[in-house]
Amino acid sequence: MFHTPAGYLIENVANSATFQTWTGAEDATEAKAFIHKIEMDPASTKPRALITPGPDRTAERTGFGPKDVYRHTGELRLWFEKAKVKANPLRTEVGAFLIAVDVIFDEILDLSGTAGRLSIQRMEIAEEPAVSGEENEIEIISVCYSVHWG
Repeated sequence: MFHTPAGYLIENVANSATFQTWTGAEDATEAKAFIHKIEMDPASTKPRALITPGPDRTAERTGFGPKDVYRHTGELRLWFEKAKVKANPLRTEVGAFLIAVDVIFDEILDLSGTAGRLSIQRMEIAEEPAVSGEENEIEIISVCYSVHWG
């Protein structure tokens, strides 16, 4: 129960005009190159998004008959990451990152439940914004959301 909802969430993110601008993509098709499922190469292009399974996935029987009917719900984790530009102050970079992600968040919700996209019940921050370094000392700014769907 991960592949299908993750695929729909990719459509929500890729069709966000702000995500397209943020990644330099011309359209949703190009934006998908910046969205990864389950894991990604640490050297992949940033900014980027990562979708992983969340801890909650259920199937509840809602109808009986020759073939029972089930309602599926669950949770995905949606990460956004951006490399910090070394010349800019950290506060400036984090502020710009959070503003962009906040607009992407709103656009994802605006697309919720439309054809071919994930129907989102709620989104909330799962992990506070953080800054980390990699081997080559590039700082990464990231935030993680829980996306409850169904």
